[in-house]
Amino acid sequence: MKVLSYKDLKQVAGIPWSRTHLNRLEADGLFPTRVYVSARRIGWLESDVQGWLKKRVAISRSMPPRRGPGRPPAQVAIPAEIPA
Repeated sequence: MKVLSYKDLKQVAGIPWSRTHLNRLEADGLFPTRVYVSARRIGWLESDVQGWLKKRVAISRSMPPRRGPGRPPAQVAIPAEIPA
């Protein structure tokens, strides 16, 4: 079982978001929950992050193509939760 630090999230998993954004996603249940390695050290289980990435890819591939750069397709609801 490997624990990824915030730095590892960026380098290994390619997660580009800030700590603040990750906190928001985590609070909304849209990102894996952190684990406390010690009183002042946090991380994320690599297996949880990899599973989350796989779900995101599956959702992305199941959506219709976009209408232009950066715009979601018309009449398509983007899921707020990632289905299990």
